Amino acid sequence: MQPVEPLYWTLARIFAVGCFAYFWLTPIYSHIDRVKPAPERVLYHAC
Repeated sequence: MQPVEPLYWTLARIFAVGCFAYFWLTPIYSHIDRVKPAPERVLYHAC
């Protein structure tokens, strides 16, 4: 086996941390970003 090149090793670590941070921070930024309620015309009201 060949040794890993430093550039690929560094990029892999950066993207791995970014991926974990994305899923770790999802509850925080989804809590901050409020969703508007659905308009009345698209809601389904059963009889």
